[in-house]
Amino acid sequence: MVHHYVKLKHCGVLFAILVCFQILPSSFGDEEGLIRIGLKKKKLDPFEINREKILFSSLRNPMEFINAQHFGVISVGTPFRDLNVIFDTSSSNLLFPSIASFYSNPNPKYRARYSATYSKNGFFSTDRVRFGDLVVRNQDFVEASVDSRFDGIVGLGFQDVFNKNSSVPIWQNMVNQGVVNEPIFSIWLNRNAGENTGNGAIVFGGMDSRHYIGDHTYVPVENRHHNWQFAMEDVLLNGKSMGFCSNTNGCSVILESGTSLLAGPTDAIAQINREIGALGFISLVCKSVVTQYGKTILDMLQQQADPQKVCPQIGLCTGLSIDLESRIVGIKSVVDEETDVEGGPNLMCTACQMIVVFIQNHMRQNETEDQILTFVNQICDRLPNSNSMEESSSSGLVDCDSVSTMPNVTFTIGGKQFHLLPHEYIMEIGVGPTRKCISRFTPLDASADSSWILGDVFMEKYHTVFDHGNMRIGFAEAT
Repeated sequence: MVHHYVKLKHCGVLFAILVCFQILPSSFGDEEGLIRIGLKKKKLDPFEINREKILFSSLRNPMEFINAQHFGVISVGTPFRDLNVIFDTSSSNLLFPSIASFYSNPNPKYRARYSATYSKNGFFSTDRVRFGDLVVRNQDFVEASVDSRFDGIVGLGFQDVFNKNSSVPIWQNMVNQGVVNEPIFSIWLNRNAGENTGNGAIVFGGMDSRHYIGDHTYVPVENRHHNWQFAMEDVLLNGKSMGFCSNTNGCSVILESGTSLLAGPTDAIAQINREIGALGFISLVCKSVVTQYGKTILDMLQQQADPQKVCPQIGLCTGLSIDLESRIVGIKSVVDEETDVEGGPNLMCTACQMIVVFIQNHMRQNETEDQILTFVNQICDRLPNSNSMEESSSSGLVDCDSVSTMPNVTFTIGGKQFHLLPHEYIMEIGVGPTRKCISRFTPLDASADSSWILGDVFMEKYHTVFDHGNMRIGFAEAT
């Protein structure tokens, strides 16, 4: 009987800081030829959630993995070097930040020159990769010069045979080399996780019968380029069709294990968020920056740091800003104009720049630290929130006391209805006066047409099977 267990941590990622948790017990079932990877989950804060929403709304860079990431320890090279990696169903390559990267961060990196089993294969590097005590030989991967907030990505999508820069996914090499018996993997996210039960598992080679109830509903994979993509027949709000999947092909859906959100067309998400009473979150982003970085910003300014370098140095801006004072002419215009390197909005950077100016002004008045930070928090409370369709659709805050009266959201897949209840698509954070409830629905860029992305919020309720052998995806109620 074969049992292979890999220690896995589930962490939130924020500006090159990895905060990980203990591993759960590694006993999940008795099936042979399976590799089980235990999952752990970190509680999130509004800052991380809304940062990911902003990235989604601007067709986020695929290198940006912000919250609810499943991290696992794999080892690469000879001698083995341990790396914390993301398991991502929306990409196919195995990727590690290179030691030659010009970005400076404390994360571990793969070191090709120190590995006795390293070789070059055109665009790719090749080496052995270990999952626990099990080794995949001659695995191609990409060494990337990126500003990484993680140690690597294990792509669980399809190989893109039309792209010369796409390698054979490591899960497929597990099958080719006889490491697992079947070209199947499954994901179980434990909704009832406790201290002794863990937060779920990824199972390579099949599925664990303890992870689901009843039979799976299977649908064919529609796009084999690199995504686990399928067609969805309908989306219902409180039992009524929203009419967004009315064409003959339905709505295109991608399963993505790299996000905790549910993303969809702007109009559809706006309708859902209006129905559940979601509020604007520009103020929330500002207050989150003050809470997490206000004292750091104040300390840096007191130590005569260059004000224009403060926000890039703490990781909230991708580059140096110009003439901060002139940007605070009107708060609304600042919010509207700030962009990141990908062309999308970056409210965290904008909030940081505003906070720098406000703190500078009040330092000149010889106010105390508490007085300065209290004032800046009050400014955040007064920030305007746009009434436009796009911005209201990406808002987050809802009334916690109204969650029980919110509508169910239902996805019709393979002729079966899969329901999400309000407490399943609303994330509650904090207790007492710090308690907040946030919608996990966020819009995709308008150019995405009728596309949807189902992330962890859906997979927490429904055990998911990725069956490459039969080119299908299956869903069943998770235990």
